[in-house]
Amino acid sequence: MQREEKASMSSGQTPDSRPRLRHRLRMRLAAVVMAAVAVLGFAALGPLTATASATVYNHACGSNGTCPAGENSAVAAANFWNQAPHGHWPTARAWEYTGHTWIYHGGRYNDYDHQLRNFEQNYYGAGDPNLYNGPYYEYDVYGHASYHAARGAARIVRNSVTGDVFYSPDHYSNFWYIGTWN
Repeated sequence: MQREEKASMSSGQTPDSRPRLRHRLRMRLAAVVMAAVAVLGFAALGPLTATASATVYNHACGSNGTCPAGENSAVAAANFWNQAPHGHWPTARAWEYTGHTWIYHGGRYNDYDHQLRNFEQNYYGAGDPNLYNGPYYEYDVYGHASYHAARGAARIVRNSVTGDVFYSPDHYSNFWYIGTWN
């Protein structure tokens, strides 16, 4: 038995030194990854969120005359979130029970590709450009049976400064401007 243990170990190792060796190798790997991130930035790890450019359509119907499925639901959701019982357009991320269903609200929507901001600036023309920088917050359109349920793709996004609301049926790939709620 002692010969088998000795044969499987390289010179200078004892059975107690193998866990330390694995720990040192893990630490070296972690150091290499941290150095790569420091030099190349987090972009080297890949995108953390989708950054594809979105399309923004005016007044719920696209330029080709098609309206997204769920447009009426999005307007109903905007009316719901505009009411006072749950905080009038809450901005904190949280699930809320509406009496018969759960719905998720709040959370910052980062307009990384500036599609919403650019749409608002082009739509309204000249004016204070700071109005169109948001912040934007996201809200679910549909309720769910449980707060553990998958949220689905449909969202409305609201500029908390201007009150402009946009509907996205496909999780931020396209937006339709549906109106202003202050």
